[in-house]
Amino acid sequence: MANRADLTRAILSMQYLPNSPITDRNVEKVIDTFEMILSDLPAETVEAATRQYLSTGIFFPTPGHIREIAMDLQMLAIGVPTPTEAWGMVMTGLKAVESVFCTDGASLRDTYISNQTPENLSQYSRHVDSCHICLLGGFQEVYAHPAVTETVRLLGGRDIILTDNATSDRARFVDAYREVVARERMKTAMLPEVKQYVDTTKTKALSMRDAVKQLVKGFAK
Repeated sequence: MANRADLTRAILSMQYLPNSPITDRNVEKVIDTFEMILSDLPAETVEAATRQYLSTGIFFPTPGHIREIAMDLQMLAIGVPTPTEAWGMVMTGLKAVESVFCTDGASLRDTYISNQTPENLSQYSRHVDSCHICLLGGFQEVYAHPAVTETVRLLGGRDIILTDNATSDRARFVDAYREVVARERMKTAMLPEVKQYVDTTKTKALSMRDAVKQLVKGFAK
């Protein structure tokens, strides 16, 4: 992670930009602020984000601005598709997939083929549904990135997304896709302290929801 020396180098490389708050008297306070916001990021990510800002920025940035650029660079690094690329994946998402079976799955399949009883079919089906390796072949929806898969799921599936109005279909998908990517980007960009707060609040909310359910059940009796 970026230490104080890494952040100091980044800050001093931008100190002559217009609106820089750095003076001999407050430089340590400026470094303190940047350290609070950026110290959880890898040093090379902070350096890359700083260089990117210097290539396009006009005024001295806030630490939040540098963090935003760092998140954008990380999203590019993990190959998040653009909205246009994501839509292209939806249009070509129906693909012929070959069957894949683990050893147990293959054995159960062969048993069913040789002796097609309801019991053998049930055992075979239960195994395929629960196995992380077995995959039935045929035409299936296959997308190259989880964000695209999640957007399609939220919209009800490819058959629901694609209608006879391609322009409207694309616009609706792109809007939903941007929301999914923005949500994941926000999760990635969270400071550790903020993430801890969100996780703690979520746990409390779930506990409260369970308590309300129990209360409702009590009134229903």
